[in-house]
Amino acid sequence: MDSALRGSGTNQMIVAVVFAVLAACSNAVGTVLQRRAAVAAPDSTARFGLVRQLLRSPLWFGGILGVVFAALFQALALNAGSLAAVQPRSSRPGCAAPADWRVRPAWPPRPRSATR
Repeated sequence: MDSALRGSGTNQMIVAVVFAVLAACSNAVGTVLQRRAAVAAPDSTARFGLVRQLLRSPLWFGGILGVVFAALFQALALNAGSLAAVQPRSSRPGCAAPADWRVRPAWPPRPRSATR
């Protein structure tokens, strides 16, 4: 383990939790960027048209970078703390809500209430 991460159990736990939260937020932002790039890509009838469009999109590559950083932060969190302490914080949807508030899937449509 890195000497910077060694220390008292409390300090080590704080480092693990910080890295776990960074992993969750980075994963959420990366996923949203990829989703936005896929929604913004023009429709294509070509066999690999969407893949070609996404490979040309800087937004999609930003999403890939976010997911890569999420994996790195997750590894650092697991290096500093136990799985029982890290995993619940890494899978929290709290970071996804602010990043994803404007991205709504077009399908399936939301059901309309019967009271209208």
